[in-house]
Amino acid sequence: MPASPPAPSQPTISIASSDPLAHLSRTLAPAPDPPRQALRLARPRDPQTCAANKISDLHVGILDTIEAQAKEAEKEVAQLTHAVAQLTEQIRQLRIRLGHRDLEAQLEIPAEALVPKLQRIQNILNDLSQTKFDREILVENLLRRLESFAPILGDQFIQDAVTKSNQSLRIGQMFGANLSTEYISRLEKQSQEFELEVSSTAPYSF
Repeated sequence: MPASPPAPSQPTISIASSDPLAHLSRTLAPAPDPPRQALRLARPRDPQTCAANKISDLHVGILDTIEAQAKEAEKEVAQLTHAVAQLTEQIRQLRIRLGHRDLEAQLEIPAEALVPKLQRIQNILNDLSQTKFDREILVENLLRRLESFAPILGDQFIQDAVTKSNQSLRIGQMFGANLSTEYISRLEKQSQEFELEVSSTAPYSF
């Protein structure tokens, strides 16, 4: 009896196959359902009890944090107290070396010395900024006053004074000898122009 031909083998998909369709079929395969017993155990029985436990855990965590911060603060206070004691002892030894009679005299520490160094630096920077702002206001007012003299002194003179392009001019000398001389000469010239204008219009006046 002749042997029957072998049945055609079903195509198998290798796990290590690089075929993207095979990988997609494995990815889209439905995942097995978890046991119902595990879901029943994982599901909270009493929501109120669960919420109360969570709140209790939160309170405990907050208290632990506060306690840790308090310990750190207590440690810092102890370090500062030790440093103050060392400084006090050094001052006492210095008084003994200098022959100070009253070793128990209270130290007079300026109030500024009690301010942290960073705060003192910030105060100095604020004072400098305020001073700079005040000086800028003064310079701006001076320049405005100079601009008000433009009809008499001339725009070129004002421009030279502001830009310091003329070496004979300085902002600090605007109301000094140089400005006075230039001002008088401009006034004389303007006076002469007025005289010419008056003399030219005199015959037509009533």
